[in-house]
Parts: sequence; C-alpha cells; structure tokens
Amino acid sequence: MMKLFTFLIALNTLTLAFSQFDILSISHNASSNFYKGNFQKSIASYDSIYNMSPQVFNMLFIPQVFAIQGKDEKAISFIDQYAKSNVKSAEFVRPIAKYLTIRSTIDKYQLIQKAIDIQNHIANDRDTQYLSSLYYTGIYFEMINNEILTAEQKNIWINGLLVMNQNTSEFQLQTVHLKEYIDFVLTNELFKMGETSSQKII
Repeated sequence: MMKLFTFLIALNTLTLAFSQFDILSISHNASSNFYKGNFQKSIASYDSIYNMSPQVFNMLFIPQVFAIQGKDEKAISFIDQYAKSNVKSAEFVRPIAKYLTIRSTIDKYQLIQKAIDIQNHIANDRDTQYLSSLYYTGIYFEMINNEILTAEQKNIWINGLLVMNQNTSEFQLQTVHLKEYIDFVLTNELFKMGETSSQKII
C-alpha cells in the first residue's frame, strides 16, 4: 500500500513538472511568434495555454495588456485579430478589443451607436468573463469623457456593470482586490448621481 502511495505521488509530481515544462515551451512560442508578427501561430499557442489553465493564461497575457495600455500598435493589432478568431480564449480578449475600438473612435455619432449596443449587452447578457467588468467600466468612462450618455443611461450602465462585476470569475493569482475596486468606482459614480449614500462607499 505504501509503495502504491509513493508511486502515485511520484507520478503526480512528474505530471506537474511536464505540464509546467509544456506551458513554458508554449508560452515561449506564443511570445516569439507575436514579436515575429505570426499572429495566428501566437494566438494558437495562447489558446493552448488557456485550455490547460485559464489562470496561467491570465498571468502570461499580462505583457500584452500592458502593451495595449501603452498604445503599442502591434499589440493593438494583435488583440483585434485575436478577438475576431474562433478560439475559446477569444472570449477573454473581446472586452479588451471593444475598449480599444471605443478608445480610438472619434466620431460622436458612431460612439452613440456603439454605446447603445454595449448598453444592451450590459443590461441583458450574463457576461462572466474575467476582464469584462474592468474593460466595460473603462468604456463607461470613455463615454462619460465624450459626453455620450444621458443621466438615465448612466444609471443603466452603472447598475448593469455592478451586476456584471458581481458575476465575474476572479483569478486570485493576479488581482485579489480587483472586483472590490471596481465596486468602489461604480458605487462612487452612483453617489455622484445622488443614487446612493456615502456609507455605501465607505
């Protein structure tokens, strides 16, 4: 019995080590192909990691997230192509792509149309993707900065985003307090509109 137990531990350790080696190798391919401009191969590698472990994918994808925040054109093109692909992990990337589209849209009429589409999604769809509440909140502030939303629309957006954030899955490996921070930001918006008390923020 003891020998069987020892064998199972050894087997489990070997499997874990192999998985780690596998992920490191695929991660290298994802990064290498991205820098070479082979986006499809890079997407396929990232998707393999996502299918193995969404948490690990989340950590390894952070450089891309930082790159798009810094307005790196290559990373933005990559995100756009990734979001349009049919792989499973594209669902993780689509909120980022939507935010980038809004950020780069100058025409107010186009922004109004996009605001209506996104508002319908926020109000009616059960979106539980990890980055959704974060990037849709970013879109909300882009709309506010461009003076697109009416007072009624702001209310719909904020309450919809609060529900979305509550339902969002959270990967503890990266941001333990992300959901709490988004709740704070959105509740503060409600307070500024006179829709909640300061005690809620505290």
